Amino acid sequence: MRIFSSSRIVAVRFRRICKTAKPIRSAARTAPGSRDDDSRGPAYWPIDGISVTTNSATFAPAAEIELPDKGVRNDNETEVFRYEPDVDYDPAADPIAALVNRLGGGELTLREAEYIVDFGYGAGGREGLESLAEPLLALLADELGLSESLIGGTRKVTQDLEVLPMDRQIGQTGVRVGPKVLVALAVSGAPQHVDWIDDNAVILSFNIDADAPLMKLNEQKARPVVHPIVGDVNETVPRFMAALRKKAGSDD
Repeated sequence: MRIFSSSRIVAVRFRRICKTAKPIRSAARTAPGSRDDDSRGPAYWPIDGISVTTNSATFAPAAEIELPDKGVRNDNETEVFRYEPDVDYDPAADPIAALVNRLGGGELTLREAEYIVDFGYGAGGREGLESLAEPLLALLADELGLSESLIGGTRKVTQDLEVLPMDRQIGQTGVRVGPKVLVALAVSGAPQHVDWIDDNAVILSFNIDADAPLMKLNEQKARPVVHPIVGDVNETVPRFMAALRKKAGSDD
């Protein structure tokens, strides 16, 4: 193959074709001196942009070729359409991918956590996070050995108070969770939050408002099972933690 600059042609020799190709004759081009004249050698088939003989073909740069209509009728209509596959896959929701991530030293995500401290708007903002949620998490993870524990929160906690990052938000605009136990601290229980907690979870709901939706959830549906603890979270949660430590000590 010989390739010239863009101002020249590209010559391609068809060695195998030449062995079996037969000269092409055109009745319209038999005048002496024409391209099909026998004195000029093998037959020549001119097409705009491409010239083909039995020996070679030459291509002009940026040639546009219109293939002739062969006159072959096809009664079968062919539908041409654009196919764009929709792959809806979330690795964070895949338990196998989550397991591989953890085995590889990856951090625990809220979606994977088996024990969640669900921090609500009424628990006191950053001060409540430091005095209630974080000590409770330390008790679960460090003292009781429940390493699959994390703190999550409601939309108001992550977006309004901004005391937790967005990846810790439970609910419609956050993540769906499926813990074994969820300890809710002053969580009112809006559907946009509660409906994203798996039905198999057991919820311990600490709230001063006995009529909060989460506290009375089991009056509407049986699952998830909710154990309401009525009272000021600043009093009931420390007592709960003391009871856990006492229970853990007696088991030892």
